[in-house]
Amino acid sequence: MAKMNCYMNDYDDQIVRLMDTYLRYRGIDKVLGKSISRNAFESLEKIGLEAVIAVAQKMLTHSEAELRCQGAEMLLLHTPDSGLPAVILLLQDTHSGVRSFVCGLIHDFGDERAANPIIDLLLREQDGTVRHHAAYALGAVGTADKIPVITEIAEKETAVDWEGRSVQQELHEAVARIASRCK
Repeated sequence: MAKMNCYMNDYDDQIVRLMDTYLRYRGIDKVLGKSISRNAFESLEKIGLEAVIAVAQKMLTHSEAELRCQGAEMLLLHTPDSGLPAVILLLQDTHSGVRSFVCGLIHDFGDERAANPIIDLLLREQDGTVRHHAAYALGAVGTADKIPVITEIAEKETAVDWEGRSVQQELHEAVARIASRCK
């Protein structure tokens, strides 16, 4: 886990450590046969959602990319409706890893309000991996009215991600997912 800046106090640091534990072990507790994530979540509940959300919001502007990502994930897990606008702002983050991570979160949380910001990211982004993740996210959040612009972007697309996967192909798959969802 990234080291906290001095503007975070010991109380905030405790919350961040619990968030880190919760997020890292969420979904694998059963595999491990332990309740690491559950215990961390219960501790966060005892602290209170308001305090947890306040710290998650501070994390969105932290100098460490990892903490910005964790803050975004916690906001969407616990306040998806009100947290999404702040998370969308991270699509403009200076760190490509944060932009990619947020695209993944947007895909997983599937909120259509993120479709236009994802399209805007595709229109300005140079990093092929971020572009691929954005195209993947569009498959989950895009709506039928976005298909023409996605198709237009795909026609000009030449980028690949770090694994060599075609962004154009992912955009075509996004259009297919949107079309099948909108039937």
